[in-house]
Amino acid sequence: MKNSTEIIDIDIAGNDWLSSFDPSSFQQVIIGILAIFIPFSIVYLSAVTSSSRDEQALHRMILNYKVFYSKSIFSISIFSLSFFSFFSHTNTSVWGKILSILVLIITVLVFWKFFLRIVKYSEGNEEDFEKQFLNSINVLRFWNIDFSNDYKKMEVSWRSIWVRDKISDERHYLQIFIRHIDQLFEGGYTKKAVQLCDIYYENLPNRDKYWHIHEFFPNTFRWDAIVNAVYNKQMDSINNKEDETLIIMKDPAAHKRLLDAYRSSRPGFWL
Repeated sequence: MKNSTEIIDIDIAGNDWLSSFDPSSFQQVIIGILAIFIPFSIVYLSAVTSSSRDEQALHRMILNYKVFYSKSIFSISIFSLSFFSFFSHTNTSVWGKILSILVLIITVLVFWKFFLRIVKYSEGNEEDFEKQFLNSINVLRFWNIDFSNDYKKMEVSWRSIWVRDKISDERHYLQIFIRHIDQLFEGGYTKKAVQLCDIYYENLPNRDKYWHIHEFFPNTFRWDAIVNAVYNKQMDSINNKEDETLIIMKDPAAHKRLLDAYRSSRPGFWL
């Protein structure tokens, strides 16, 4: 009899708490969590501004897309603050209050996951985040509607990486780089693929010759065949148009510019 009385007392206390509970108070919890991220943001942004220009661009993208998840944090914050504002009275139904508690728990767990990534980045695992960011870039995704943005990520990232004098895991970086070039060729972005290769060759003296020969160089024969096929196809198209052919005959420089565009006129470019 005593146990049943204690259970009834607990139920009454729980109902009293729920009846006097205002879910809108959870908004303060969300704002407090967001305030925790501010010092980390200031520290990392200060570190970014002290690095070189190329490094700044890469680090900003990594912090944005792989550490702070800026868009996700912003979206979740707006959603949760807006959600709790709909339950801003103590007379909200019990199920509404329980739902608010569940939403808060999920939101806190998601923010906790973001916080753990910030801690991991602060422990000096920058290369891991660089590789994760590079692996996330894929211009062949079927939902990809902004190729220019993805290519900009590629270009900025590789310009920042290849300019370095030494890379601790250069083989892994090269494998990702080769995969990016393959994506561009497969997507029909031949000129963009060649431009990305240009970034690598501009910094070839800094690269590890062993990995260049064993990882990068064998792929150049396949890429050269693709470039030549694209060039020959375009030349066939031009030869079928008398007016464009006459323009090339009158202006030999136009012909050279066409060749340079696909790098087929530069002997040993891939070497």
